[in-house]
Amino acid sequence: MRVPRVVNAHGFVRRMRGGCRAQLIEGDDGAGYVVKFAGNPQGGQRTLINETIASVLFDEVQIATPEAVFVAVGREFLEQHAALIAEARIVIQPGLHFGSRIPDVAGAGPVSDFLPDRLLSQLHNRQDFLGALVLDKWLSNGDSRQAVFHQTSGGWRVEMIDHGGIFQGKDWTFRNSPAQAVYGRRAVYGTDPCLGDFDPWLDAIAKITPTDLEEVLGLLPREWVDGEESQLRDVLRVLYARRDQTRRLVRESIDCFWSRSRSYSSLVLPFRGFPLRSSHAFRG
Repeated sequence: MRVPRVVNAHGFVRRMRGGCRAQLIEGDDGAGYVVKFAGNPQGGQRTLINETIASVLFDEVQIATPEAVFVAVGREFLEQHAALIAEARIVIQPGLHFGSRIPDVAGAGPVSDFLPDRLLSQLHNRQDFLGALVLDKWLSNGDSRQAVFHQTSGGWRVEMIDHGGIFQGKDWTFRNSPAQAVYGRRAVYGTDPCLGDFDPWLDAIAKITPTDLEEVLGLLPREWVDGEESQLRDVLRVLYARRDQTRRLVRESIDCFWSRSRSYSSLVLPFRGFPLRSSHAFRG
């Protein structure tokens, strides 16, 4: 499994939209990172843990998601940017925080959280939406699936973002609903998906072992896990046992949203996205 790198916070770029009050930070490697801090008002350190676990597992089964890093924030950085931090109304303590890498801190081409249906044929990795549904069901993502699209030389590519809602967010529990974790526009899954379309990812999570999950746990910064380790281990034990339920959970979503007895158009959920400039496309 890919071990997240540690990147030092170098520059404070701008605030991001979303309830976590994430910030766009420039790292000392010159790249831009959407950073969620341990003191965020939408789950605190549990949000950071959720983001890391999901990012590692998505990457492990080869579903496109931004590179996850640990962003080290020092006292000198906090002193230099005290006014901006105060404006953001968030408590930031020195230490490690969660970061998602963006294509370029200044914006290296169109990035959007919406792609018109007419461009879906140019989406190179549309199958990743199928894989994301499998993992989101397994991980009990209580949020709708979030994604961003960026243009490549030959078309478009999607990356799955904002995984803080797994384990039902800060609740660290599991609930089953056909509607949760589904992307807001059904067209990305195809007009009539069947359960067999999801087999590659169902097979992939069936191969994940308790040792694999223990390895993921070991990647987390100790400062995030202190006082939470026992409960987190319980969550991961349930997650492992839950692999066998995932096929049924996916089938229930298919039956709910793509039943042949219903009109496809009547089942499209409202979509909250809109075109965005490059680095603004990452929510917090």
